[in-house]
Amino acid sequence: MSSSTTTVHRSRRPYPPADTSKHYTEVPPRNVKQHSALYKMIKRLDPEIAFGELEPAEKVTVLVIAILTLALAIGGPIYLVRYAMS
Repeated sequence: MSSSTTTVHRSRRPYPPADTSKHYTEVPPRNVKQHSALYKMIKRLDPEIAFGELEPAEKVTVLVIAILTLALAIGGPIYLVRYAMS
């Protein structure tokens, strides 16, 4: 009598044995998307400033105001120093 690895079901049709080579603990690692440090800082502040709850037009307005404020904060003193030196 041969020892076969197939099992016979009630319908008498042989089917291969269950695949026991894979276990539920062998989960392939998920690729985690890497973000920049600036993105991480913004995501931490997002709940506090509620930037995600603004409408698209409001987001653009806030961004323009922030860029102008930053430009004035950096460029203003530079302009005053150059004006005073000339």
